[in-house]
Amino acid sequence: LNGAAQVVVPDVLATNGVIHVIDSVLLPFFAENDLVEVLSSYYFFDSLVKAVTKAGLAATLKSGKFTVFAPVEAAFAASSDALTNLSIDQLTKVLLYHVVPGIISYDELRDSTIMTKQGTTLRIKSSPSHHFSINDDASIMYSNILASNSIVHAIDHVLIPPSLQSSETITDIAKKTAALSTLVRALQATGLDKALDDREEDFTVFAPTNRAFQMLGKDVVDGLLADLPKLKKILMYHVLSDRAHYRGDITD
Repeated sequence: LNGAAQVVVPDVLATNGVIHVIDSVLLPFFAENDLVEVLSSYYFFDSLVKAVTKAGLAATLKSGKFTVFAPVEAAFAASSDALTNLSIDQLTKVLLYHVVPGIISYDELRDSTIMTKQGTTLRIKSSPSHHFSINDDASIMYSNILASNSIVHAIDHVLIPPSLQSSETITDIAKKTAALSTLVRALQATGLDKALDDREEDFTVFAPTNRAFQMLGKDVVDGLLADLPKLKKILMYHVLSDRAHYRGDITD
């Protein structure tokens, strides 16, 4: 059996069936194969496995316990234009956006937001028929594909982190927003406009409007513009540089 076990005592009859005594414990496929090995065994995850290999994430996915929302081949084909020109760092962010620490079976899914290994959240929503969608885009096609260290739910769309959905940086958006012109002036004076123009980073910025600066008074604002080290510290107090925190992530 399975190339390992031998039947040592056959045909032990019982009132409700038959027993064949064997000399080895039979281990199911998932018990002996990690997440990457299990993904590699399904043809409809070929593009996902290639992307994982390209991003150098195989070791990461072998080393923990994860829930993976895994896009199938058709999902990658539909997103080919968006994925083709990604840098390795951006591809890594996309892939880790599909990975949730811990094991969550299909029956354990609930309407909620869950934190991904990429650092931002996914929105899980259920339908009346108990089917689940992710970020209102992807639907779960196959569920509870088991690996020795993880569980996989196959989905029909590639999920793109919010930070990669826009072609504009924080600095770009601030510059074109009239109500943030004073903030832009302060950022440019301190050089922080260049830092917030970095497309490889994820920031959360609490951006004071022109009116917010006006409430400080002209003399105070002018004083800050004349004391750039102090102004830079104040501006940095409005910036979180660990990741992009969305409204649903922020609590009291």
